[in-house]
Amino acid sequence: DDTVIETKINALLLDAAGVNVTNFRYRSINGHVFLFGRALSTQEKSKAAAIVRNIENVRSVKNLAKVRAKK
Repeated sequence: DDTVIETKINALLLDAAGVNVTNFRYRSINGHVFLFGRALSTQEKSKAAAIVRNIENVRSVKNLAKVRAKK
């Protein structure tokens, strides 16, 4: 169920060190997750995608987040 996946994404990104959940948006469609937003580094972008990939019933992750450091 996509609602369950999105709830888990929010909880896990909120708890993850090095990932600012407020910079990311996400949508799950039939288990295919699309990540949007702005990561402050390539490490943050990769970590967010890895966290989402490990959630049960996630079929794929399309990471569309942009990397932009704070000015």
